Amino acid sequence: MVKKLIVSPILTDKEVSVLEGKWVEESDIKHPIINNPPIKFNYEKLIEQNQNRLSTGLHRLQLCQSSIRQSTPLQVIDKNQDHLNQLSITKIAAVKQSLLLAKHQLAIQARSLDTLSPLKTLSRGFAKVSKQKKLISSIKQLATGDTIDIALSDGTKQATIIETR
Repeated sequence: MVKKLIVSPILTDKEVSVLEGKWVEESDIKHPIINNPPIKFNYEKLIEQNQNRLSTGLHRLQLCQSSIRQSTPLQVIDKNQDHLNQLSITKIAAVKQSLLLAKHQLAIQARSLDTLSPLKTLSRGFAKVSKQKKLISSIKQLATGDTIDIALSDGTKQATIIETR
């Protein structure tokens, strides 16, 4: 076993002070080629890079899990059921709107019919005059002695033309 005095620029001052004047094994001697000095890392940058990788990986994992949850058969059925319910609600609203429009149009037509109704006209004091079941609209259609039918709001009477003026 060979013992040598350590004199090396590679050792730190603290290491030299500990070993100064002592004999050590040759294998303990630091050599610049055999025993490389420690490499200095930027640990903060390395930690930040690893955290970014972990964060990205976690985000991708969450996206995958979300995609899996949304694509299960039960989820698809629920989603389609919700869509069907929404369509039903929309259809019901459209039918109600259509029915409301039809009721409004019916009311307008009913008012028009009521206004044009012959019974309504008769109730306002007018009469329907006919001769042999043909409507009379002019005095020129009548002669003295003709028998006519006069329809009023509450019934019909016969009359004979005595004179024309």
